[in-house]
Amino acid sequence: MDSIALREKMLRRNVHNKDVARELGISLSALQRKLRGTTEFSRGEIKMLISYLGMSNDEVMAIFFDD
Repeated sequence: MDSIALREKMLRRNVHNKDVARELGISLSALQRKLRGTTEFSRGEIKMLISYLGMSNDEVMAIFFDD
């Protein structure tokens, strides 16, 4: 996962970590572990992020599936 690209997308949308954690229904510390790559986002969480951040298919592929 490209956490830098995800964080940049959040910044461009003026969305903070606490907002994303609340939207995903997880704690802020759980989100931070996901952003660091310690744990992975679930499929459901990725779907929610796509909708919440208005991500394009290209962005989704680049952020979550390109190694």
